[in-house]
Amino acid sequence: MKTYLFLLIFLLVWLPIAAQKKPCVSKFDSISVVNYIEEKGWLDLIPVKTLAKLSYFPEVVSTASLNQATCRWKVVSQASYHSNDGDCRFTNGCTVVVKQAIVVNARNKRLVSRRKNMKIYPNFE
Repeated sequence: MKTYLFLLIFLLVWLPIAAQKKPCVSKFDSISVVNYIEEKGWLDLIPVKTLAKLSYFPEVVSTASLNQATCRWKVVSQASYHSNDGDCRFTNGCTVVVKQAIVVNARNKRLVSRRKNMKIYPNFE
């Protein structure tokens, strides 16, 4: 009986201590994580072949947010440009919107995932 009581008290005291997660300590802030991704070359929104055709450099807008539960930074970048390639040459051209979501681990600065999404909107008049 005493052993069961001792085991019960032991579990009630030590179980909450062992179950606690380590706090999320990030090595980045929101600006430095975007700069780190650009330095690593993980941000490839517009292909080089398309950039050579354009007469301007499209503006890239990036936003970063930290998920405290998973301790990961999510950076979403977006750029748009005009195109006359493919089916777009039969209309008034197209607006191409490219979004890329990059997830980086906040503790060890490693790439977790990278997804790219491209949508083409025809310009009708």
